[in-house]
Amino acid sequence: MKRSSAWLLFLLFPLIPIAHLRADCVYGLIIDTSGSMRPAIDQAVTGARFLIERSGPRERFYIVAFGEDAQLEQPATDEKKKLL
Repeated sequence: MKRSSAWLLFLLFPLIPIAHLRADCVYGLIIDTSGSMRPAIDQAVTGARFLIERSGPRERFYIVAFGEDAQLEQPATDEKKKLL
């Protein structure tokens, strides 16, 4: 039940008109790529894409993947092509 409630909240977030309130921001997307995440990795990637696609022009993201070790996959950028 918690999973459904959280997913509903995530889906409603973009409908709230807050884009004009956002300042320059850098967001870190930390993706767990360990074996225990295997069943949910597609859902995590879909969620990350959803967030990036709806980001404003003044928002940048960096991506870190970790399993046994952490690795910077993408330095901070606002270029969506590099992030997707």
